[in-house]
Amino acid sequence: MEEFRDPSGIGKAAVIALIVWLGAALLYGGAAIHMILAIGADQAGNPHAWASLETADQVSAISGAIYLLAYLACAIVIGRWIYRVNKNAWQISDHMTVSPGWNIGFFFIPILNLFRPFRGIRETWQASHAPHDPDGEPVPGMMRLWWGAWLISAALGHLSFRLGLRAQTLDDFLEIAYIDLVGTAVDLVAGLTLLWIIRRLTDVQSHLRDYEVFE
Repeated sequence: MEEFRDPSGIGKAAVIALIVWLGAALLYGGAAIHMILAIGADQAGNPHAWASLETADQVSAISGAIYLLAYLACAIVIGRWIYRVNKNAWQISDHMTVSPGWNIGFFFIPILNLFRPFRGIRETWQASHAPHDPDGEPVPGMMRLWWGAWLISAALGHLSFRLGLRAQTLDDFLEIAYIDLVGTAVDLVAGLTLLWIIRRLTDVQSHLRDYEVFE
């Protein structure tokens, strides 16, 4: 049997990365509000609106770049955390079906990415809390809330991107800004619930050596 490794280190890194991404999401949401206000000023006939629109566009571009970089960094670190806690779960339970590699890989496969990554993390949670009877361990509502918010966030991000490719009028950009603002709210739900999951699952696994599963 491979060695069970304490996930505390990668867990702390995942928490930090997630907090940075949440900060970037708030910044991006603020840029969306700025854009909405700037477009509203232009439509109201404010003579300084064009200067405000130019500033709003620059702020949106900069905040978008920061958001993307924070998202990619967060995805890498949290991916490593998912891999580690899943691999640990395989060492302590015979009921796992989603491997560490596929728990990451399924995020990139259309259709399967709607449910298979959640199954892997759900199995990891259950096996970590009840190694000998994981099916009897309830799945917390916070985990279901996280996955629902994650799917909605991904859908809104895809919609915003597609609309941005063909946006030409101020009304088009206003629609995108409102979608991005809603997306920010959903991101906060997804991020905060995932933060809860990471902290609790990491804590449970970090204390597993105290239990009879290793005896």
